[in-house]
Amino acid sequence: MLSKIERGAASPTIGLLCKITGALGVPLTRLVAEPSDGRGRAIRRGAMRPLTDTLSGVTRTSLSTELPEWGIELVRYDLPPGSSTGDCGGCGCGIREIFHVTAGKIDITSCGHADIIGPGEAYLLEGQGEGYQIRNTGDVPAQFYIVIDRRSVR
Repeated sequence: MLSKIERGAASPTIGLLCKITGALGVPLTRLVAEPSDGRGRAIRRGAMRPLTDTLSGVTRTSLSTELPEWGIELVRYDLPPGSSTGDCGGCGCGIREIFHVTAGKIDITSCGHADIIGPGEAYLLEGQGEGYQIRNTGDVPAQFYIVIDRRSVR
């Protein structure tokens, strides 16, 4: 499958991309981010790189274009009703993720436990190497943000 993706013969799902980057130990955004010169800069709308899963309609947009030396990434997800991110694999030991829902409701399942998070609510996940899945079980689109903190695993 990797060679098909490299040749442009296949389009991976967001879940598969998460598994690949998890196995490589690199953030998903590193695959599409521009290198940084270290200066402060505005990140314009056109520089943000949305990845849309053609099967589910789920869109993942990196808002920070992840600077590896910072170890922090800000990501927005848009989930149509009834969609799922698929298995996000393990977020890695020591990686912390903070989810904040701005629209709709999401069902986060991690380590066999499910929580429903609504607008204005947050969910904290400290990576123990376990996978998780996020679903929109509602009738309206859901939108949420994730701050991914990799600083403690450096």
